[in-house]
Amino acid sequence: MRDWFAQFRGLDINDIGTWPGSARTLVLAAGFCLTLGAGHVLYLSGKQDAVNKRLSSETELKGEYQRKSVPAARLDATRVRYQGLATEFEALLRQLPRDTEVPGLIEDISRAAITNGLTVEGIDLEGERATGFYMELPMRITVHGYYHDIGTFVSDVAALSRIVTLHDFEIVPEGKPDQSGALTTSLCDSGDPTHCSSPAGSKLRMAILAKTYSYLARPVPGKTGDRA
Repeated sequence: MRDWFAQFRGLDINDIGTWPGSARTLVLAAGFCLTLGAGHVLYLSGKQDAVNKRLSSETELKGEYQRKSVPAARLDATRVRYQGLATEFEALLRQLPRDTEVPGLIEDISRAAITNGLTVEGIDLEGERATGFYMELPMRITVHGYYHDIGTFVSDVAALSRIVTLHDFEIVPEGKPDQSGALTTSLCDSGDPTHCSSPAGSKLRMAILAKTYSYLARPVPGKTGDRA
């Protein structure tokens, strides 16, 4: 070992070609190691950071792919469901009367009243009101008749092919005025009609608010649909 180190003494750095083979090998190995170290610090370290970022991004992309693959696999079923919903929506829109169909709706209501043996006192249209994506048209219906006939009439109106909702009914005995002389003393006041009662054979007067709707192609900004 002493002899091996002794051969490095007196070597001229400017005359490497005359160095012993072992000395040249050692210098070349040292230079190679320094080059690798410098390359790692100066070049590969930055590239390694980029690789780590790409690996992290790959993990996120795989997770996103897995999340999106499930809806993509159900795309055909989703399209079929969407088409079914679109068909149902179109059917509902067809139940909303156009302006020109309102007279026909009034005729249907009058026919339902007459069929059930009721006397129609009046069907008064109130002002239209834009609510969200539809137009609301209230109408006040007043009829006279017996209790069970009135109940059947209400069921028939609710079962019309057009969408009609019923609100704020008031039932009073026919010919029973209140203190002001008007027929407004309620026998049933916006409650459960099954709790109403009347003397046997006596007629009743019912006032009820019916609402029908028409579709607005352009929704009114800042408006939301009322809950009927």
